[in-house]
Amino acid sequence: MPHLIGRSSELDQLTELLAATSQGRGTVALVEGEPGIGKTRLVQEAAAVARARGLPVHAATADELEQDRPFGLVADVLGLHTDARDPERARIAGMLAPGDGGEGAGAPSGRPEIRFAIVESIVRLVERLASDDPVALVLEDVHWADPSTLLTLHRLVGAAVSLPVAILFTCRPIPRPPELERLLDRLRERGGVRLELGALGPEDVAELARQHLGAVAGPRLRELVSRAGGNPLFVDELVNALQKEGLIVTSVGRAEIGEASLPPSLPLTIIRGLSYLSDETLRALRVASVLGSSFSPADLSIVLHTPVTDLLAVLGEALASRVLLERQGELAFRHDLIRNAIYEDMTEAVRTAIHAQAGRSLADAGRPVAQVATHLALGARTGDVVAIEWLRKAAGQAMFRAPRIAVELLR
Repeated sequence: MPHLIGRSSELDQLTELLAATSQGRGTVALVEGEPGIGKTRLVQEAAAVARARGLPVHAATADELEQDRPFGLVADVLGLHTDARDPERARIAGMLAPGDGGEGAGAPSGRPEIRFAIVESIVRLVERLASDDPVALVLEDVHWADPSTLLTLHRLVGAAVSLPVAILFTCRPIPRPPELERLLDRLRERGGVRLELGALGPEDVAELARQHLGAVAGPRLRELVSRAGGNPLFVDELVNALQKEGLIVTSVGRAEIGEASLPPSLPLTIIRGLSYLSDETLRALRVASVLGSSFSPADLSIVLHTPVTDLLAVLGEALASRVLLERQGELAFRHDLIRNAIYEDMTEAVRTAIHAQAGRSLADAGRPVAQVATHLALGARTGDVVAIEWLRKAAGQAMFRAPRIAVELLR
């Protein structure tokens, strides 16, 4: 496995927790971050550390398509199967299976007495596993975990204080169902460690490219990968695409490209990475991308014809996911790469129509002439007299303050 890049501090913290567990103390940690930021890579490295210390590691990942499968993630991580060699595991698996009148009948429908019996059985199983030797549980993408799994994890986090168990979670900033929020509250109450992974710095991005290519990135290639927003998945996708298209030339240990242009597959990767956002949030982000790299909530409200108070949920989701940031009293896309991907994902006809709508709405609201003119021009067809008049007004206002801008507007 290639060496971990840019996460040495976070790995050190997880290593300390695992050391404490190997000495008999229970520990819990959450690794949080946007899709592709490196959560899985970090916990894989931590799992390798755990194994090197002699801790058995049980790992599993929640699946977005199995959110209706009761106890799905915890069953996977503990190997709860009806044909399991361990009688206790097989017995719990039998409780999970729906039947025609047996103990498991109706369990998936959520009968409280069966659900809590299963939870307690799972906790006792973990207690038994930890009674022999310290153990590590790695549960990824808990934002997709079903409510029964989250209830079980809530109990395990509480029990971990008195057990030699290390529990490592990964999750995205959103979605956050109520059961997950309660689990995270429990984690904080129990003194768990919460690691939020941010973007990699320029040097780490360059090193990631070098590791991928086996050669040092030249100036143009280095500048191009710096546009990936510090997201390791985006960097890998970009380098892969450039390689497939034969645009990278390697000579004497240096990799370079001729022209610094982003491959079309990268925006598609970014759009796929945003698919977990709600439809309402994605709709607002599309309009926001038309307004620019940064925008005011008031302008977004005007263009959407929606009160700002009704936008609190969607803007909160976009901020929580770090697609948007607060910057100097406005909202801004965290990286132009994200804004451009959303903008270009719409057809030209749709973008043009939104620009036209934005121009008209902002004009009615009395927004600055230059702002209105820009949108009307981008939403206009040849001979649009309304757009032409606004461009003339904007050029007239800019004539003495910014002659070059005035000339561009007149052109």
